Parts: sequence; structure tokens; C-alpha cells
Amino acid sequence: MNAVEQSLTKGPERPPEGVVATSAASLVQQPAPAFGEGKRADRWLLSRMLASLGSPPLELAIRNGARVGVGTPVARVTFDSRATMLWVLADVPLRFGDAYSDGTVKVEGDLVSLLETVYRAGRRDGGERDPLAQRVSRVLYRPHLNTLTGSRDNIHHHYDIGNEFYELWLGSSMAYTCAYYPTPAATLDEAQVAKMDHVCRKLRLKPGESVVEAGCGWGMLAMHMARRYGVRVRAFNISHEQIAWARQRAGVKNYTMLGGVVQRCLGGRGRGFIHSIGRNRPAPLQPWIEKRIFPGGYPPALSEMARIFEPWDLSILDVENLRLHYAQTLRHWLALFEGANERVRSMFDEKFVRMWRLYLAGSVAAFATGSLQLFQVLFAPGESNDVPWTRAHLYER
Repeated sequence: MNAVEQSLTKGPERPPEGVVATSAASLVQQPAPAFGEGKRADRWLLSRMLASLGSPPLELAIRNGARVGVGTPVARVTFDSRATMLWVLADVPLRFGDAYSDGTVKVEGDLVSLLETVYRAGRRDGGERDPLAQRVSRVLYRPHLNTLTGSRDNIHHHYDIGNEFYELWLGSSMAYTCAYYPTPAATLDEAQVAKMDHVCRKLRLKPGESVVEAGCGWGMLAMHMARRYGVRVRAFNISHEQIAWARQRAGVKNYTMLGGVVQRCLGGRGRGFIHSIGRNRPAPLQPWIEKRIFPGGYPPALSEMARIFEPWDLSILDVENLRLHYAQTLRHWLALFEGANERVRSMFDEKFVRMWRLYLAGSVAAFATGSLQLFQVLFAPGESNDVPWTRAHLYER
């Protein structure tokens, strides 16, 4: 491991979406570099790339060549050649991740800090891409579809790469989802158990009740509900690896159909619960994450999730946003991943290690800066009066 990579693998003090979001079409903006050196043409290109990111405190450089920067940089991004820089510049949202994964882009400094800085600069500028860039992106980029066959393929791409891999960094709970930290000092495993109890208290589970869980992962929540709360659980998944270890996911266009299934399952008195990554407004998943890591992934806005509830007169009872808890969960996952990266490298290769490092670090940044949210939504049939009078039950021990 070289010095550049060592700086990215420090312990828990700074242990998924999140890479650079810009495009060639936004290069008309004027840069404001605090310093620069090297060939004039290269400085010009680097300056415009930096300006297109909102002029965050970063240094951009070409190896053995030009460099530009703003303020006191939190990190340095170095392209191995002018050709690499130009190639990335043509489609930054996708190609930065590919170049980092291939090692033709190097980062000196903390990767999470770099990505948080870029996200915050983008939000400061309103987070809107140039309209021409949006049109070009729609022509060049097509996300993976969540058809019945497509969903199986998409799930297989992400989840069926081996349980041994996930066991290296998910902790003993094997819960690949946001944890709930009663205190900031809680461990990952403590927080995952606390999350399962938090969900069960929200649902006010009682012995003898029946629970249907769609998307059960490795089955830890189902087993927790059955063992601790005495309910009968039917859990479903379409990941072959996860079902084998423990023993559906719908796209936005299918949300109304999903609501119909939920309404039939609940009858007149049941309770429903959705735990989902989301956004403050409709937007696709970051292109590199969707293409390389999470094909078919889509983080819905609450307005889009309403398609599940409104056509079927389902009442929303409680909404909680746990995005900071997910940022903390991801920091713990990233620290464990870095601790196991030699093992991961032996299982796959160096490119895979760098891809998943970027994915986990970018996800920390996305949740920490508010680019992604984690929504928990509790709901029930509209005619049901079996709803809690207060929220006191959520914090009972």
C-alpha cells in the first residue's frame, strides 16, 4: 500500500453514492483558483473543472505537470496524464469513479473529506446541473430497469458476490442497512440491535401476530422479531445468496401496485413500515454508483413514496429521518472494510477494493451532507383506530 492510500485508511475517527457531480457543459463558469502552476492550457482546464464543482478548497493536478487549487486544500486529486483528465472531463459523474477505481486518478488526503467538500460546494450552488448537461446525460446514460427479470439481475450484481465478502465488514449482525445509535459512542453491533428494537417498537409488535417482511436481507430482523417479540414472520427476498444464508424490490413506477399488495396484507387493522434510502426531491442515483455498484437503485423522495399510500387510503402515522445514523453506520463499515482490504484484494483485485472504498466513502459523504436521506415511514389503513396515542412506546426499554 503506498503513502497515498495509507492516508485513506485511518481508523474509526474518519472511517452507500457520492463522487464528483459536474460535466463538460458546465465549464463555462469562471474559475477562482488561489494558486496555479504548469502549462497554461492544462491550468485552464483544471481551473474550469474546479470552478464547475463550486470552487471547493481542493487542489487538482496532472502528474508531473500543472496544478491549481483554492484556499487551503482538504485533499489533492492527481490525474496521471492530460489524456486521463480530458477523458474524465467528458463525463465526470461516471468517469471520475472509473478512473479512481483503475488507479489513473489518485487522492492524497482523506477521501471522505474530499467528497463531503465537493457535495457541500454543490449544495451551496443549489445542486443543479447545467440544463444542457442534463439533456446530454439523458441521451448518453440509461439506468438499469427494475423489470421482474431486471430486478433479479440487479440484485444479483450487488448482493450475490459472496456472503464471505459481506461478513468481513458488516459486523456480527450481518445487517446491510442503517443502524440506530442510542448514543454516538455505541458500537456498530449495538446500534444494529438497537435499530431492530426501534423498528419493532414502532410497529408495536405483540406475541402471536404475523409479520410479512419484503426484502429480508440475511434474515436478522426476521429472526429478531420472532425471538424477541414472539411474532410469526414470513420473509421474502430475491437474492439467492442471502436466502441461502438466512434460510422485492419495486421501482417507482410500480409503487401503486406495491401499495395494493400492502393494503391486502394489512387488512383493516395491520401496521406497515418502510425503511428506505431517499432524497429531499426526485433525482436519480449518482450515475457511477448505479452503473458500477447498485444497478437499478433509486432513492425515492417522500413525494414519490406517497404513490404507495394515497391510492389505497393508507394513513402515514410517523416519519423519521435517520440520515446521520446512516453516515455513522457507513463510517463503521468503511473502517472494517479498510481493516480487511488485504483479504478483499485476495478475493477480488485492487480495482474492486478501490471501487468499494469509493462507494462506501461517497455514501458517508452523501448522508453526512444531506444529499441522501434515510426515511422510516410507519403507516396503517385509513379506517384503523389502532394507532398509538403518544410516542412514549418508541423509547421504552
